[in-house]
Amino acid sequence: MEKIVRKTLLIAFVAIANSSLGQQKQLEYGNIVPDVNIPSLYNTSLKSIKLSDYKGKIIILDFWSSWCGSCIKGLERLNNLQDRFKNEIKIIPVNYQTKDFVKKFWMTNSSTKNLKLFTVTDDKRLTALFPHVALPFEVWIDKEGKYLGTTELEYANENEINSLLKGNQPRWLPISAKRNPDFKKSIISQPGEIQKSSYSLFVPFSPGFKEGIKISVDSIKRQVRITCINFTPFGLYGTTLQTTPEINSTKRMSINVKDTTKLRYYKTSGYHNVWDRINRVSYELQWPLDNGFTYSNALMKMRSDLNQFFKLNGRISTHLVKYLKLVRLKSTDSREISGRNISQQTIDGVILFLNTFQNLPIIESSLDIDKKQTIVFDFNANDNLDEINQKLKVNGFQLIPAEDLLSFFELTDE
Repeated sequence: MEKIVRKTLLIAFVAIANSSLGQQKQLEYGNIVPDVNIPSLYNTSLKSIKLSDYKGKIIILDFWSSWCGSCIKGLERLNNLQDRFKNEIKIIPVNYQTKDFVKKFWMTNSSTKNLKLFTVTDDKRLTALFPHVALPFEVWIDKEGKYLGTTELEYANENEINSLLKGNQPRWLPISAKRNPDFKKSIISQPGEIQKSSYSLFVPFSPGFKEGIKISVDSIKRQVRITCINFTPFGLYGTTLQTTPEINSTKRMSINVKDTTKLRYYKTSGYHNVWDRINRVSYELQWPLDNGFTYSNALMKMRSDLNQFFKLNGRISTHLVKYLKLVRLKSTDSREISGRNISQQTIDGVILFLNTFQNLPIIESSLDIDKKQTIVFDFNANDNLDEINQKLKVNGFQLIPAEDLLSFFELTDE
């Protein structure tokens, strides 16, 4: 007998990792930060600094690295914040890489070469004081040298800084180290329930785990199991399209939901980690493959569960539309293809790629074409239809206008 746990009766993970990062064991919030000497700096005439040099200011330590794209973009924003608040805050980027490496990177990267901020290099002392597992990573210290806490980079903004300058206490969610899910175990253990051969359930977001998915079809046990951990609602609905990948594209989706901000994160949705805790959930389905029940049936069952849980109506429907059909030519252009992006790709992969071109209609292949067949792939995102057809012609294919019933995924309110 199936079991669907509704949002109002969500059951917590047994193995939720609620422990915070190591820095809280090293240094508690509210403690005075040790006044360590920081000897290696770049982009300044200073030979060394101490945190006490900036007493009376709010200090933000920004841990970054050259390989972290969001770190590099963040440095530009932090530089602007330092200009905006001048003598009220001190932003100190912190990098563990060598001074020579950082200097070469800093001078050649377009985002860093004109920054006024200086950075710590060869860091070991601050990292030992504030251990972390991900970058960028922000450490906040108040005017008196007290450890306020840690945040993601998104919290380093005018609103947070102004609030601290007014003397308000921060209300930040603690950062926790995320680990990969253990898919050998169920997402929940509930005596008398998890032992059943068939069940489906939801559990709340767990800050202790990364997003992950595992789908297994056991032909010996005759059982299918789908586990999705910390997924967005939109991501869960996308999972139900596993057997129809051609529908899992923006051109084949129609989203008519009043509040789309609960489906996936937008920049206007506020802090990302707050949104995650409110809107991400985990789902698990286990079902026997008997009496004609198949993997496709399991995905349909999952979609039905999602509709009931989120009070939405996700479905696959057909519509008569105009599109481009990939057809096989009777003769093949003997010219060789040359270019920088040549590779062998399946026709299925080529169609999926071409369907990302927003300047083209929906693309489908005729039924007589084996989508697993490989062809020479040399398409660029800025190719127009004529250029695409010229490259397809060499492979013995062509895109032609067509009109037919095609499947679409639709998501609406109940």
